[in-house]
Amino acid sequence: RVEFSQRDANKRLGHSHHDAMNLSRKRKGTMRIKIVIRCAPEDRNFLMELMRHLKSLERTKCVSIFHDGKIQTGECSHYNMRIHMLQAHIILPLISSYFIASDAHLEIEQALLYPKRVPARIIPIIVRAVDWQTGPLGALKALPENNTPVRQWSDRDSAWVDIVRHIRAIVAELAD
Repeated sequence: RVEFSQRDANKRLGHSHHDAMNLSRKRKGTMRIKIVIRCAPEDRNFLMELMRHLKSLERTKCVSIFHDGKIQTGECSHYNMRIHMLQAHIILPLISSYFIASDAHLEIEQALLYPKRVPARIIPIIVRAVDWQTGPLGALKALPENNTPVRQWSDRDSAWVDIVRHIRAIVAELAD
């Protein structure tokens, strides 16, 4: 595994270290809040549902959303994802047994252990029933609000609306 620092990410994205420090201090005004969504390949359908529900927020131009589906052919997916996670204000891991068994889960746990490297707010979104509260993620407040996995809601759209309302409030808080 290759470790990347905030400085490496800024260099890759064309930012100086000084610019990055200013950006991390100034999370308001015209700056877009960067959201990164992580999920296991088996949970892509949940990712697409969440993206549809986040579209109205994305259209306001106050957020930019990245997920591994946006990585182009020929690009190093692990490196590219790591750079985006270092630049993120919000990271949304879609929690399921598939996610817990994936490398993406290890990256999120690493981000929790080294908050100075990845200062983003990490908000788990429970999409399938799984025992996820025993590790470092267990200390975080998850969505949906009632901790019922999205898959178990009789109306999944209602679950996504609950989730997006909370994300919208967090985006507004970070933008202030």
